[in-house]
Amino acid sequence: MNTGVAIHTKSRHCLSRCLLSVWVVVLLLMAIPRTIHAANQTLRQPQTEILDARLHSVRMQVLRAAVKRPMKISQSILQSAPLEMQELEALQKIAQTWMTPAPEITIPRLPTAPVLDGNLDENAWAGAIKFHGSYALSTEKPLDDGSLWQLGWHGKSIYGSVFFPDRDMKFYQGRAGDASDKTKRIYNGDCLEVFFRPAEKIPYYVEFLMNPETKEAWALDHVMPESGYWVTIHFNLRTRNFQSAGAKQKNGYALEFRLDPGAFDWERTTPELRVGETFCMTMIRIDCNRQERPAKSAKSFYPLFFSGHNLGGHALIRLGVAHSTSDKNHPTYNRMK
Repeated sequence: MNTGVAIHTKSRHCLSRCLLSVWVVVLLLMAIPRTIHAANQTLRQPQTEILDARLHSVRMQVLRAAVKRPMKISQSILQSAPLEMQELEALQKIAQTWMTPAPEITIPRLPTAPVLDGNLDENAWAGAIKFHGSYALSTEKPLDDGSLWQLGWHGKSIYGSVFFPDRDMKFYQGRAGDASDKTKRIYNGDCLEVFFRPAEKIPYYVEFLMNPETKEAWALDHVMPESGYWVTIHFNLRTRNFQSAGAKQKNGYALEFRLDPGAFDWERTTPELRVGETFCMTMIRIDCNRQERPAKSAKSFYPLFFSGHNLGGHALIRLGVAHSTSDKNHPTYNRMK
């Protein structure tokens, strides 16, 4: 009888400790300042709205665990929620003063389709819109780092190219990494990410990762629910409608890519593109610096808040007519020159 009482008492103590841990985390989460909502209402920047969704999701995750399964709540939730809260709080401070909306960019029609071989000197790129320099993610200060980003369109395809100065290049293959070291994934090294959303009001988008050594760009597609956490549909999306090629040089590397928007928009009736059509996309450079700290950084060609999975930060791309390379009146031509 005494043994039974002892076991019952021990169980009650375990339950009490578990509930105490849960509610400590809940109180921490509920104590997150609500100024982010006020900031979003003031600035009305879609780039910052994803934080509201993620903060709410973290709170609800712990609350559901506390109500439905207090005895079985995983230690990972108790550990990850406060850490994630700290990261969101840091972004929250940036969001309160973020003033740069996602840009609207008109890209010109190219006279001919570029050959994808890593050579950016061919005439086809002369008519592309060019962006010089970059911005570290979640910053609004331009960096004159020698980067070159180019965009244009021709026929049924959007074409893009980049050149990134880099004397410490390290490239990995695929998302899975090699069998011996899972840290050697393509996004753990130097690479380019392209995020493309065919329709502005539909939260479906495709992600492409590439570097000069990839034989085939790695493609994934996602949806972004109201939780603010993307859900991947295909981890290995096989498609012929995205191609890339690159070349390594002594002082950096170049990449070119071709993207067929019609292949990812199920409402289109023709693959051919037309002047005036709009899509949403962004490009992000992952820079692996083994000799510096932090060892890895991310940059874009305009001020992009948070990450490429932030749909509110994608640039609105409008297809325009061909323009001359001497057209200095284009609003985004040679931005940092």
